[in-house]
Amino acid sequence: MQHGHRYRLLAPGDGALTAVQYVDLGADRTVVLLWRLSASFGPAHPPLRLRGLDPGARYRDEDIAAECSAATLAGVGLTVPGLSEGDCASALVRLRRMV
Repeated sequence: MQHGHRYRLLAPGDGALTAVQYVDLGADRTVVLLWRLSASFGPAHPPLRLRGLDPGARYRDEDIAAECSAATLAGVGLTVPGLSEGDCASALVRLRRMV
């Protein structure tokens, strides 16, 4: 995404997981990038509260065809997808505003 806004959801020093969100200028699309440099054990990470979305819109995950309201994504959060085991695991979540 070349033009838009960037939000650091989880900074590298906040724990094992790092997350960055990019939202295009019209809030039509957003991507969330997550990565972990080293394997971690323990409870799963809590949901990520997304930012910069159209509060009255619904968004669809383009990979798993799930829909959710922007209010839920901002308030409750996006469930962190399962990362592969081991070091240097990553995930990409692509959401598009429903028309």
